[in-house]
Amino acid sequence: MHRARPHWGAATLRSRGYWRTVGQPEGIVSEQDTDHHFVHRSTIPTMHFQPSLPRLPIPKLEDTIKRYLAAQKPLLNYEQYRYTKKIAREFEAGEGKLIHRDLLEHDKLNKHTSYISAPWSDMYLSAREPIVFNYNPFITLNPDPNPRYSNQIVRATNLVVSSLKFLNSLKNDYLRPDIYYVNRRWGQSKVFKHFIRMLPPTLSWYGAYLVNAYPLDMSQYKSLFNSTRIPNLSKDSLFTDEFARHLLVMRNGHFYVFEVLDPFGNILHPSEIQAHLTQIIHDADRLPGFELSLLTTEERNTWATLRQELVLKACMPDGHLSSVQKISAFL
Repeated sequence: MHRARPHWGAATLRSRGYWRTVGQPEGIVSEQDTDHHFVHRSTIPTMHFQPSLPRLPIPKLEDTIKRYLAAQKPLLNYEQYRYTKKIAREFEAGEGKLIHRDLLEHDKLNKHTSYISAPWSDMYLSAREPIVFNYNPFITLNPDPNPRYSNQIVRATNLVVSSLKFLNSLKNDYLRPDIYYVNRRWGQSKVFKHFIRMLPPTLSWYGAYLVNAYPLDMSQYKSLFNSTRIPNLSKDSLFTDEFARHLLVMRNGHFYVFEVLDPFGNILHPSEIQAHLTQIIHDADRLPGFELSLLTTEERNTWATLRQELVLKACMPDGHLSSVQKISAFL
């Protein structure tokens, strides 16, 4: 594990004037001074609608069977469809009734979540295929219209700072809630936003519903940052450290960590983040490749076994953790 230590010149430090920390005594720093730490400041708090969101209803068993058969009909010939219909009806009259009853009972006992959340999570975390390509999304970036911003270091710095602004907005309840507006003018109405803000969270969704605006579930947003999928045998686990302030950068197989938020949650000056990234490139490119990260592309049980072995073998005689052990903790 390498920890980047950039050298900042006097000019860099002097340029921090407008990028102040909100940790200073009250009255010295205004909200306007710290707006550059956020994407925006929403009038409606980010999670304002969560307590009043209607729960996902469980469809009737007969309706589920009808939809299933309707989906199968175009795919099967007459005899195949006839047999499928027979099996579906037997299921509906027999075992299906018992399963549906259990599902309804389970839903009554877990009103804090949706009936599909746990099964979906189990399916996702129990899958043993390599997550690269099979599950991990990826993005490609078009060149910036301004060639100056297409430089690798500049673009990486801008992406990091923009992501941190999003993170800060989310953590401070400043991020605009996801709302589907049938009539978009309500989304621009300050009167509407202030009215909704005044409603208790237990009633806020219904206030939006009155004008055909539909707030959407945002419970998954908490896993967008500071989260990782830890490989285990049979089923992986998700881990989130809401207090983490660091960024993990991988280059040439090497792993680098540096803090991008100060103890008050404010973003480091972009020039400091850029200095870290610059040093990482220079450092990683002069070292031989370190291909430990390739193990994360393995089948999940294989990677879980190898990861456990790396942790055990990496223990130092004096009880300290080697760099290999520290790295494997991130993967």
